Amino acid sequence: MKLVIFCLCLITSVSALAADKESVDKLLQQWIKLERNEQSLHQHWQLEQKQLSLRLKIIESEENLLKETVKNVQIKEDDVAKKRQEYSAKQFKLEQELTQWRQSLSLLKRKFESLWLAIPPYLKNELKLDYLKLHKENNNISDNYRYLTSLIKNINRSDELMHFHRGSIELNGEALIVDQLFLGNAQGWFVASDNSISGVGFSSKQGWQWQKVEIGSEAIRQAIKRYQQQTPGELISLPIIMDTAL
Repeated sequence: MKLVIFCLCLITSVSALAADKESVDKLLQQWIKLERNEQSLHQHWQLEQKQLSLRLKIIESEENLLKETVKNVQIKEDDVAKKRQEYSAKQFKLEQELTQWRQSLSLLKRKFESLWLAIPPYLKNELKLDYLKLHKENNNISDNYRYLTSLIKNINRSDELMHFHRGSIELNGEALIVDQLFLGNAQGWFVASDNSISGVGFSSKQGWQWQKVEIGSEAIRQAIKRYQQQTPGELISLPIIMDTAL
């Protein structure tokens, strides 16, 4: 009876040990599997971390590039805005100067017309083409100033010289062919070829005027000859008429 019980206990113990060993093996296998899974998970995480870090660097690089691009665009926009302001300021200044030039030109033209009215007829005839150019409708400001400057320059030059001219004058509604001598642009004399009539020319606010004088034909003829021959001599007394309104 005791032997049977011992054998039964031994068998029971062996069975229990076998069960415990199997349980331990299972736990060991589970732990090994868990360890492998943990290693695999760690390796996977390291790889993911590297890839994530690379992606972050790429994103940062792209962000920096984008910021630089935005900065450059902003700089360009600022430059464009600055240049636009400078252009607007220059355009405004130019328009102001242009307005002043127009006003000055209008004033100069009015003054020039008074000057043109008073110069000798021969000089008007010589400068007629330039005078017509000045009054063309399609002239710009530059053209007008150029023609005006040329006219004034020629008028001023003739005002410093003596000039002889043979041609027609109108005296008391009658046309006469006479010899004419001018001293600048303000004073002149005329005499007929036979010395039968003579007179004085002068500038006035109404324009150039001729006036007959009863004496002075010989003196005027002598002055003309001396001018033409360019010979020195005694002073010649010539009649003079001046417009006191000038």
